[in-house]
Amino acid sequence: MSTIHNRPRRSSVAHQSGGHTADTSIRNGRRRTQSVAVTRREKDANPREKILGERAEQGNTSGATKVRHTIGDRTEAFFKPTEERLTSMPNPLITAGIPEDQPRLEERSVATFNVGETLFGDQVPLPVSYLDEINGQKGQVIALAPGKSAAEVIRKPYNTDTLNPAFVRDLFNLQVIDYITGQTDRNLTNLFVEDQDGRFTRIRGIDSDTSFGSNDLARLGRTTGRDAGNLFPSDLKIPQSYVDKLKSKKDELIQQWKDVLTPQESEMAKIRLNKLINDNDGKGHPEINDIPKNVEDFKKLGSYFKRFADRNLESEETGQKRQELAALAGKTINDRKTKVDELLTSLQKEISTSYIPGVKTLGLRNYSAIERMLDVTETDGSLATLNAVEKSLGEISEAIKEITPQSFDNKIRIATRQNRVQDVQALTREKNNLDAIKRELNSEKEKLQARILELRY
Repeated sequence: MSTIHNRPRRSSVAHQSGGHTADTSIRNGRRRTQSVAVTRREKDANPREKILGERAEQGNTSGATKVRHTIGDRTEAFFKPTEERLTSMPNPLITAGIPEDQPRLEERSVATFNVGETLFGDQVPLPVSYLDEINGQKGQVIALAPGKSAAEVIRKPYNTDTLNPAFVRDLFNLQVIDYITGQTDRNLTNLFVEDQDGRFTRIRGIDSDTSFGSNDLARLGRTTGRDAGNLFPSDLKIPQSYVDKLKSKKDELIQQWKDVLTPQESEMAKIRLNKLINDNDGKGHPEINDIPKNVEDFKKLGSYFKRFADRNLESEETGQKRQELAALAGKTINDRKTKVDELLTSLQKEISTSYIPGVKTLGLRNYSAIERMLDVTETDGSLATLNAVEKSLGEISEAIKEITPQSFDNKIRIATRQNRVQDVQALTREKNNLDAIKRELNSEKEKLQARILELRY
């Protein structure tokens, strides 16, 4: 995560471009290897290549510069320069307990990658990352993550044919890495999914610099919807094979962060590692070998699976109703109308207009439900159902429009009275960013309105 320009956190390293091209060199020889161990794959990177000079102008790579590196089979990466002092403090940083001065975000990100590679080798569900220096500027080189953001993808209904065992393992392994490193910013925009021939094949976490903070597990576990969708995997159940691996690699894992962190940050990481081992040793939790047969079993694999499924994988109930609707082709209008109404009602239940806190998160979730309702109306072809969907979209839009900065004041007063400092800061930040959030949601609404217009005519 970067906060150089304090822009909305939407875009990702794999999708940023712009700017101009310039020739220079990358001096790999001056990496700060005394702080972060040089990994095997770091040594494979070509140390002297051309900087493309394309800057990421928004989102979680603001201030990053695209560079041409050879990392594995990829030839492009991003360089994120070191920030000596943060210009703003988004809630994930506060939740983690990362300081404003000398935050060492790039070192935290590289240490996270090293922890993941120590545990899972070439199958680490994170893009390759290491410290480097370009034109005298120290920072971090990060490989581009293939695929696209999980916030952009929906599978309907849940179907084991659309998943791959490697994808399931990646998402589970990422929970383990993020638990140990205390990651507080693993929202849907920071999960990148590879999709081949209609199947999810791999998933990777990007933007891992909000990790290894000084706050304890209790604070990390209190993250909510206003943390841009973050849900720290507090109650993580792992199989015995994972426990055995953590026990055998414990000293090696500690080596990945001991020279990077403050004594308090290092102690918190050790506590998380020990707790993950002790809470699961001998408990007999099942191995992660198969793709879960239904969406509810998928969600039980952990908080990341639940968040991913809630946004990306339609439930069997809704999927079944959709299939029943499709099977009614050529049947009576009344039969079709009954099934359509049932399905729209099911989707309508997903919509909530209680936006404070979490305006952006709830708004995007609601628009996702509207998008699936439009899929139904496209199948049904009924003007009446299209009118119903348009009405729902209008109600959502009006509810968002009515939110003002003053709408937050009572929540802030209550949080202040209860001495919930982090909640006060989060609410205040959302209040101050409300105009930008509304602009983003309005852009999504316009896309849905355009689709309604297309279906209507």
